[in-house]
Amino acid sequence: AKAILFYNKSRDLDSKFIPPVNNLGVVYQKQGKYQKALAAFKLASDLNTFSVTPTYNLAQLYLRFGTVGKALPIFQGLSKRSPKDTNVASALASAYLIKGDYQSAIDIYGKFDKATLSIPSIGLNYALALKLLNRPIDAQTVLSNVSSPTGAITEYAQMVDKFIRN
Repeated sequence: AKAILFYNKSRDLDSKFIPPVNNLGVVYQKQGKYQKALAAFKLASDLNTFSVTPTYNLAQLYLRFGTVGKALPIFQGLSKRSPKDTNVASALASAYLIKGDYQSAIDIYGKFDKATLSIPSIGLNYALALKLLNRPIDAQTVLSNVSSPTGAITEYAQMVDKFIRN
């Protein structure tokens, strides 16, 4: 509640300053107030179309709720603007994976170094895409190099592991 109060106070000082608007979206998202988060991310993105973070957050929210058709073009645009940003590239690959375009996902994941692929949120999706393209040995190899997941991704990791090993 205090964060929302102070972010709104900072917006009163400068309504076009993007970080507080974006951060309001983050707070709303953490509270489960997704409509308010969506509105905040849209506003922040509209205030400065060159700002990557609120646009990325907006697309991530779209992706979270399965609206790949809205997320994918945003991630594609962000990827062109920030071609070396691993988070953007990974999100774009995830969008392709969800869409069912496994080869496009693999093309992106295949460019990551081993350390990046060891990150569970990235390596698991890469392994899954490989398995879905009928490359089970490659999927197992990638999976074996993924760091032990912790937190919310643990259940997903178990499902991916079971799918790949069967």
